[in-house]
This record gives sequence, C-alpha cells and structure tokens, in this order.
Amino acid sequence: MIIASTGLIGSASFAWATPAQDIGKGLRDSSSAAGYSNTPVDIGVMIGKLIGTALSYIGVLLLCYLLYAGFLWMTAGGDSKKVDQAKLMIKNAIIGMIIIGIAYTASSFIMTTIGSAIDGSNAPAANPNPAPTPTPG
Repeated sequence: MIIASTGLIGSASFAWATPAQDIGKGLRDSSSAAGYSNTPVDIGVMIGKLIGTALSYIGVLLLCYLLYAGFLWMTAGGDSKKVDQAKLMIKNAIIGMIIIGIAYTASSFIMTTIGSAIDGSNAPAANPNPAPTPTPG
C-alpha cells in the first residue's frame, strides 16, 4: 500500500514538472503573437532607461515645486517672511534642476561609454582607403 501510494505521488510530481518546463516557450509564443519581440534586452540599455525615467520624474517634481514657490510668492500679499520663503524655494528648485541636468548628462555619457567599450563600437577602424604606396621606378 505504501509503495503504491509512493508511486502515485512520484508520477504526479513528474506530471507537474513537465508544464513548468514549457512555460518559457508558452510565454515566448504569446509575446510573439501579441507583436512583442523576443530579443533579449541589454542590461546597460535597461539601466540607462531606468535612470532616464527616474530623472525625468524628479525633474517634473522639481518643476511642480518651482510653480508652488511662485504661487506662494504671488499670494504673499507683501509679507516679507513668505516672500523670503518663496525665494528660497525657487533657489532650491533651480539648484535641483541643475543637479538633475548634470546627473542626466553624466549618466548618459557613462552608459554610452560603457556600452561602446563593451561592444567595441568605439574601437579605431582600419583605414578603408589607404594612401597608394609609390612604386620605385
């Protein structure tokens, strides 16, 4: 009895393992049918897009912060304390936007440099049209 039930459990686990191995094929077929490509994504490209997206969201938040500071300044009603607070917020927002711009430029440069170093696209190319060598004579 125990041997028979062990055989059933073993065959059931084997039956469950087969579809799990084919799940990758099913996903690739489904993505192809939906019109997505099955090419692998380069990790450098993925990191670059993630950094660019994050910096874009931070830039939008800083723009909203800048607009809010301008609104505070316009509605200060002559209160010098509120005007000084709004000026400080505007200064901080502009400094933040400069930092975000530098970070975006630096990350773009670094990811491009790393990508070209990895795939060799920055290697010096052979001269396709060498100068003719003079023949003695």
